[in-house]
Amino acid sequence: AQLQRLLPCPHFHVIFTLPHELLPLWAFNRSRFLPLFMRCVRESLLELMGSPRFLGVTPGLIMSLHTWGRTLSHHPHVHCLLTAGGLSHDGRWLACREGWLLPVKALQQLFRGKLLHALRSSLHLGWALPEHCAELPLWLSLIRQLYRKHWNIEIRPPYDHGRGVLLYLARYAKGGPVP
Repeated sequence: AQLQRLLPCPHFHVIFTLPHELLPLWAFNRSRFLPLFMRCVRESLLELMGSPRFLGVTPGLIMSLHTWGRTLSHHPHVHCLLTAGGLSHDGRWLACREGWLLPVKALQQLFRGKLLHALRSSLHLGWALPEHCAELPLWLSLIRQLYRKHWNIEIRPPYDHGRGVLLYLARYAKGGPVP
């Protein structure tokens, strides 16, 4: 169904991975964590793409959550299919420079800051904490440590169209890790 919505332009495949240190918190608060994770991914991409410093546009965006890795390990990450350009504030289409979307380091820092700030604020709102580390100060300390850690975000080279990536994502949306 999403193939009909793809814009006729190149697309980038961007992948955001949740740090494994946060997996216990994810497991105990999936219904709260998931919308927070997706919102921070979306806001990070839209904010940087919308910045006049980079391109100053609103891109087309499709996101898909995967919760397992290739070896069927627990590995929450979000796949994003992002247009290589977007609409400017005055409604004109502006394309990205050829082969370049955004600086990965800036995207990592923005996403990390958004997610950790949201988590720190949310933990005070009654999130369940895993039994093996159920003290709020331990989680707040971990969040402070994660500000200094590298976060895995990958921007793959552009595709002439998004069809191949969208079909790849659809296979995961329709199936599961174990048929």
